[in-house]
Amino acid sequence: MQIKLESEDITLIVQGVVEAIRPLFNKCGKGYNDIIFTVETITKNEKTGEEIRRQCKFEGDIIFTVESLAEYLQVDVSWVYKSVSTKSIPYIKIGKYTRFKKSVIDKWVETQTVRPVSHLASIRRLSQK
Repeated sequence: MQIKLESEDITLIVQGVVEAIRPLFNKCGKGYNDIIFTVETITKNEKTGEEIRRQCKFEGDIIFTVESLAEYLQVDVSWVYKSVSTKSIPYIKIGKYTRFKKSVIDKWVETQTVRPVSHLASIRRLSQK
């Protein structure tokens, strides 16, 4: 017995699978990269017989706990708690739980990057003091 599925059905199945396994990645604290699935469906044009290829990409964002964020950033858990209490790091509240979206943290990390200063500029700055 062979079953033919429409591309929309396949898309719905993949979305369901992604939603079902996302909590597993979050619970185990592993899989710090975004969950990305690409599904390619091939259908045939009934009139021409030509193959039509479609790609659907499903992305999910990782949600960190305080502990998993500390591990991801390679800092102490106490630093994360202090940063939350001073509101110097972006976070979300889910009930009483503090959580962090990886995509938001990655953008925040980019804003924390200290850019190098040219050697001459640092000498000028020191000589002005």
